[in-house]
Amino acid sequence: MKLTGKILSVALGSAMALSLFAGCGGEKEPPVVETPDVDAPALADAQVTLSLTGTVDKEKANRQISSDLFGLFLEDINYASYALDDNLVCNGSFEYTDTSSNPIWSTENATFTLGTDGKLFETNEHYALVNVSAAGGSIINRGYEAVPMTVTRNRDYIFSMFIKNYAGDVTVKLASKSKEFASDTFTVTQSSEWVKYERTVKATARGTEEDKIRLSISFATPASGICVDSVKMETTDSTVGIKNYLYEAIADLSPAFFRFPGGCVIEGTRADGGNAYDWKNSIGAVVRGDKDEVPAFTYTLVKDGASPQQVTTRGEQATRKPNTDIWQRNTAYYEMEYGIGFYEYFLLCDKLGAKAIPIVNCGYSCQTQTNGAGNGVALAGRHNNKVSDYIQDAIDLICFAKGSVSSSDANEAYWAQVRTDMGHPEPFEMDYIGIGNEQWGTYYRDYYEKFLTDANFKKALETFHVQPIVGNCTMFEHCENPELNRKGAAVEAADEAIRRSVVSKRSEYGMVDQHYYVNYTDFLANTHLYDNYTRVGSSRYEVFVGEYSANSDAIRSPSANDNIKYSYKENSWITALSEAAMMTGFERNGDIVKLAAYAPMFAPIATRDRQWAVDMMYFNSEKVVLTPNYFVQQLFMKNSGDHKVDSELQLADGYSLPKTTYTASNGTGAEAQRVLDDIFYVVSADEETGDLIVKLVNAGSTTVKFNLRSAMEGLSLRGIADVTELSCDDPNGVSTESKDLLKPYTFKAGVTGDTMGYVLQPYTVAAIRLRTK
Repeated sequence: MKLTGKILSVALGSAMALSLFAGCGGEKEPPVVETPDVDAPALADAQVTLSLTGTVDKEKANRQISSDLFGLFLEDINYASYALDDNLVCNGSFEYTDTSSNPIWSTENATFTLGTDGKLFETNEHYALVNVSAAGGSIINRGYEAVPMTVTRNRDYIFSMFIKNYAGDVTVKLASKSKEFASDTFTVTQSSEWVKYERTVKATARGTEEDKIRLSISFATPASGICVDSVKMETTDSTVGIKNYLYEAIADLSPAFFRFPGGCVIEGTRADGGNAYDWKNSIGAVVRGDKDEVPAFTYTLVKDGASPQQVTTRGEQATRKPNTDIWQRNTAYYEMEYGIGFYEYFLLCDKLGAKAIPIVNCGYSCQTQTNGAGNGVALAGRHNNKVSDYIQDAIDLICFAKGSVSSSDANEAYWAQVRTDMGHPEPFEMDYIGIGNEQWGTYYRDYYEKFLTDANFKKALETFHVQPIVGNCTMFEHCENPELNRKGAAVEAADEAIRRSVVSKRSEYGMVDQHYYVNYTDFLANTHLYDNYTRVGSSRYEVFVGEYSANSDAIRSPSANDNIKYSYKENSWITALSEAAMMTGFERNGDIVKLAAYAPMFAPIATRDRQWAVDMMYFNSEKVVLTPNYFVQQLFMKNSGDHKVDSELQLADGYSLPKTTYTASNGTGAEAQRVLDDIFYVVSADEETGDLIVKLVNAGSTTVKFNLRSAMEGLSLRGIADVTELSCDDPNGVSTESKDLLKPYTFKAGVTGDTMGYVLQPYTVAAIRLRTK
């Protein structure tokens, strides 16, 4: 029977148990003998034989694969943090001054101004000073425009707010103009001090985006001078503060690492840093002389009608000073409210079992968005010491993530205590830290190298075994290419630093962060980019492909001599296939490419709210659309090996591997062509399971018949191969809100002897695990 996952009717076999009895140990559990779903004998008419000739012994393999290779990157672009956050209320701390025609907060029989005296916490500049003119007067929140409020029937929601200078009943509702979805009334006791009221509210009806749900806070008694701050309505259907339908989509990928929070969002464009991500603001830090501290926050809490209690916390959202997001356009609301801050990102990594890779500001603004491309500005820093402040921020972050409260180093002990008081006594798993994002030119000497040469930063890296990542703006034409005798900007900077005795070898300069937003044909053309990188001596260095996706219609190939624009495909199957092809190159060179992450990860389903056209997942308030690109990432993450297995391709007489001709206009009416391979593969071994993992990509329209043969001395195949396929007949197909283009198809194939026959269908990605144990 020829094996083809596209047209095969699979008859599932039943498992057969054998009863065995041990002579002195009594009866044992019978082993289960698996029956394959299909047989996969060697194909007599195979066009290609892929012979596995290497070793399954990792220690003897000539090329190791990073255990951290495939992971994720999340940036707060496309309103991603608003989607993730389990809080439905927008601008709940009233820090944003709203002058729009569709205000975030509105009123009925009430007015409010922004109060500043007697504020809730020193990082908060404003609160709502409410005057209620009639019984039932209300303040009303419309939620996030890109992620409107929705309500699930019978689900609990947690409402909370800080309030003072009011006595009487308060009613909170989630309702549209015509329907109520959840409601609760409670009594507030007069207090001249801030008191937090928290209520569990059960939804009685389902509400969708179309209902245009609002949160209203109504006061039964007319009054003036009511103070309200830090209003939240959180869903209980969440994990570490992230809505579960999005958390589960992230978890189902099985990422090895998680890079956060940017991206350009860390850089900002203003010299005062006001629109750059500030990790310390995200955990409630304040300036104390020449240092930063996260002060204790003590307040009175009344929870679900229980007696008041004194609570002391550190770092809760009420203490976090927001920043403006760099992706804000015109006057549209886009504040970094830090409902999800660095602590929550670390918790997410912890929950996922993924290594945290935080990226910090290098002291220099975004060069692509400040005063025209390339013209960044030095940022002031939290203490107006410019880059020195950012070096200290990085040191403090390492101590926060990995430090010990019992350390003799006072700074380490302090930040470790902050993490402990926030609820996580154990250190987080963090082996890397990124310094800057997409920067070039004077960045290396004037900013990045100040980190490398700072004694305290070097000590932190060495003490906690953290590897620095050097931010670098790259596309293929900026990247090292041995065939074209080109180094790339970061490598040139490293070599110049060697000449100045800043470092003794390239690897000491840091792992190089490379970003590729390119046309899908560029990925198909560049799968061998890393094959000839230097692997020995002082010239060797490692790469983090920190952002990549088939994103642009411009040719960015190191071998291109023109500016031909090929067709632009937005998250279609062909873009995913091209990324899969490139990922075979990443894994084949997993000793050099240590980390790789698709970007961006999230964007709204509604195209009006997208700030970036191509993304891995599309969300609304209730669900997520998983693109074909998502499933390619998942397949590689779940089937990444520990070391490369050597292999040989042998073609049947007269047979040539298929290619596809891509045609485009050169802008003058003439046509240009690009002829590219269709077939890509990588073979690796899983040290734990003993599996030989063959990943095949067919980016073209021709079926190819393979024989997969183990020619590894002393190693036998065990009769079963686990196959996962992604396949679709339409290379331009896309997933939509109503229909997935494809989903993984898995089955067990029976293997006889040392050879498995496999028919690789057009437009297919396959992961085949050949069992050896």
